[in-house]
Amino acid sequence: MALRSAYESLVNIYRPDDPEAAQKLSEISEAYEVIGDDKLRRAYDKAWMEARTRRSPSSAARCEADKAA
Repeated sequence: MALRSAYESLVNIYRPDDPEAAQKLSEISEAYEVIGDDKLRRAYDKAWMEARTRRSPSSAARCEADKAA
């Protein structure tokens, strides 16, 4: 219920007649759709975690680098 209320508040703030607001409204709508659907949310969370682990080296790799130094 809180999610829907927050979404509706933001929709009332960002109106589609303003180009910048229309872009923001599009992002808000996409986020609401993902958060509101369990299957989409799990897929998003999984992709986010995979991207996060690719960006930072694993602790094992850091330990190996420390040993080599």
